[in-house]
Amino acid sequence: EPAVRLLMRAGALAGDLATAVGAYREFAQRLKTEVDERPGRDLSALADRIRDQRWRPAGTGATLASPLVGRETQHRSVFELIAQLTAGSGPSALVIVSTPGMGRTRLLAESAQRLALDGAQLLQIRPVRSDHDARWSAIRLLLGSGVSALRGLAGARPDALSALAGLAPDLAERFAPREPRDVAEMATALATALGTPAEEQPLAVAIDDAHWADGTSLAALGAAWAQLKNSPAMLLLTVAQGAGTLPAELVKLESDVGREIPGLVVRLRSLEEDDLRKLVASLAPWCRGKAQRERLTRRIIHETAGSPFFAVTLLGALAKPSNFQKDMVAWPPPGGTIDAPLPFSVPAVARHAIAVRVGELSPQEVRVLGAASVFGQALDLELLTEVVELSRHDLEQLLPGSERRHLIQFDGRRYTFAAPLIAEVIRAECITNGERRTLERRPIASLAGRNDLESRVLRSELLARVAPDQAALDLTLSLVEDAWQAGARRVVERSVARAE
Repeated sequence: EPAVRLLMRAGALAGDLATAVGAYREFAQRLKTEVDERPGRDLSALADRIRDQRWRPAGTGATLASPLVGRETQHRSVFELIAQLTAGSGPSALVIVSTPGMGRTRLLAESAQRLALDGAQLLQIRPVRSDHDARWSAIRLLLGSGVSALRGLAGARPDALSALAGLAPDLAERFAPREPRDVAEMATALATALGTPAEEQPLAVAIDDAHWADGTSLAALGAAWAQLKNSPAMLLLTVAQGAGTLPAELVKLESDVGREIPGLVVRLRSLEEDDLRKLVASLAPWCRGKAQRERLTRRIIHETAGSPFFAVTLLGALAKPSNFQKDMVAWPPPGGTIDAPLPFSVPAVARHAIAVRVGELSPQEVRVLGAASVFGQALDLELLTEVVELSRHDLEQLLPGSERRHLIQFDGRRYTFAAPLIAEVIRAECITNGERRTLERRPIASLAGRNDLESRVLRSELLARVAPDQAALDLTLSLVEDAWQAGARRVVERSVARAE
C-alpha cells in the first residue's frame, strides 16, 4: 500500500487523475484476486478524495500551471514539514515571505493541495486591504470558511464555541453567542475549537496575504498556536514585503515561528540566471537554437529582474508568433548594449494579458467587473446588484466566467480580484471614462445608509472623485476622527491624504 499510495499521490499532483485512480483499481483487483482482501481504509479514502477532487483548493489551476524552477529546495523543506503534520505530529506554522511576484501564493497553493490530498481539514482565507483595520475581520473570515463543518467541533468546550459564535452567524445558530472580551480569550477559544477537531483529523489554516489581516486576529491566532500541545494543526501564512508597515502582531508571530511555535519561515528571492534559462527552455519552444535561447534569457533577466511573475507573464505573451518574438531574439541591435530598451515594458505586457482575458467576457460580465473594480479588491455583491441593476441570482450566474479566466477568485465566503493589478487594469483600460464616472456615482446613495467604517471609507473615496465639495470634505474629516478612535491607523492615513 505505501508504494500504491505514492503512485496515486504523484499522479494526482501531476494532474494525471486517470493514472492515480487506475493504480488504485488495479491494486484493489489484485488484492481481491490473490488474497481475497480489500485495500485499507486510508488508501480507499485517498482514492475517494482524488475522484471528487476535494483536495484541489479553488482558484489554484493557473497558479500551479507554470514550471517550478529555482524553488525546489524551499518547496522540499515545506513538504517535509507537511508530511510530519499528516503523520500526526504536533502543531506547526509556516510563514512565506517575499516581495510581490516571487511565488508566495504558489507555494501556499502547493502546500494546501498536499495537505488536503493527505486528508487534512483545510480552512483558507485571503484578507484584502480593507480588512486591515476591522477588528476580528480575519477571524470572521476564518469562521465563515468552514469552521462549523469541521469534524469533531462538537467536542470543543461550550464556552469556547460561544465566544466564536459571537463573531459567526453560522455558529450562532448552534451555540449561544457572546462577544469575546479580549485577545487572550479569543486565543483560548481558537485553541480549543481548532485543536479538538485536529485531534480527530489533521487541520490546516491557510491565510494568503496575511499582511492585510487585522492585528487582533493575528495576535489571537499566534497565541492560539502557542497553546496547542499535541494537536496536528498547521498555520500557513504568506506575507508581502513592501506592502506598507506590517502589523506588529504579524512581526511577533513570524519571530515566534521556530521558537515558541515549531515551524519554518521561508524567504523567496529573485530567480537566478540558470533558473530563468530553464524557464525559457520550457516556455519558449519557438526559440530556435542555443544562440536565440541565450539572447532571450539575457533579455528576460534584464526586463524582469528575476521576478517569476513577470518572467512567466512575458514568456506567455511571447507564446504566439508576433513582432514581440522578433524583438526579443534580435536584441541587442548591432552596436547596441544590454540596456537597449524594447518598445514595450513588462508591466505593459502584464496589463495587456489582463485586458485580453477581460475581452473574452460578455458585455454584461465586463460591466459587472467594471463596477466591482470601482469598489476595491473585494466584490460587494449586495452593492453590485444595485449598481448594475441585476438580481442577485443573475449576478451570481455571471461570476463563474470571470473566475474561470482567473480574474476573480472565490475563497468559500466571498469573491475577490485575483490580484490588485487586475482591478486597476479593468478600471483604467476596460471601461470608458463615462462608464467609470457613472459607476462611481451610483453607489454613493446606496452607501449613505451604511454606518460601518469600510462603507464610509468607500463613499468618501467615491465622493472625492466625482464631487469633491465641502460635504465630501466634512464626511472625510469625520471619518478621520472615528477611525482614530477605533484605532484604524491605515484608514486614518488614507482619509487624511484624501482630505488634503
